[in-house]
Amino acid sequence: MAVAATESPAPAVPQAEKKQTSTSTFVRVMRYSAVRLVTLFATVVVGVYLTIMIANMGGYVDQIMRNDIREKVTQQYANNKATQNMDPELRKQLIQKEIALEEQRMGLNTPIAVR
Repeated sequence: MAVAATESPAPAVPQAEKKQTSTSTFVRVMRYSAVRLVTLFATVVVGVYLTIMIANMGGYVDQIMRNDIREKVTQQYANNKATQNMDPELRKQLIQKEIALEEQRMGLNTPIAVR
């Protein structure tokens, strides 16, 4: 009786595999630079927005400007000889109209985020 010789597979010898670089150095540098530029842009936008919000004191500066406009327009109409003899109701309407026009001219009627 002959014993059948079974061949066992030879142990696999790992071949020296070369890592294929799918991207060149130039592409990697450009990707890195693009990511850095996008990050820098986002940081600057957020920084400027926060600075404006802090400098505006949450809308308090707008209120100061509105009061200044109201005072200036009221004083103009009070010191004008032609409007002193007007009907008080008509003068009040003119003052309100002038205040609204000045606020619109200065952009106070648009939201802070848009400005």
